[in-house]
Formats: sequence, C-alpha cells, structure tokens
Amino acid sequence: MVNDCVASLDEDEVRRAVRDVRPGAELCLKMGGGHFESQLKKYKRGTTEE
Repeated sequence: MVNDCVASLDEDEVRRAVRDVRPGAELCLKMGGGHFESQLKKYKRGTTEE
C-alpha cells in the first residue's frame, strides 16, 4: 500500500518539495522559530534584510 502511494507521486513535485525544505528551515532558524512564512519568498530570492 505504501509502495503504491510512493510510486504514484510525481517525481518533479517531490524534487521541488525536497528542494524547498532547506530555505524554510534556514529562515525558521534565522527567525528564532517565530513566524516566517510571510518572508519565505523574499528569503528564497535573497532580498530579506539581515
């Protein structure tokens, strides 16, 4: 059952999801675990203030 679910996943979507984990984790740490979602797109582009 799990194997069927995994086999049905779109490989490109999985790659994008995995790629996007690191910037979110880095920003979460930078913000001290606070609310960071509103800053995530800017952070990925490298435009947030230090």
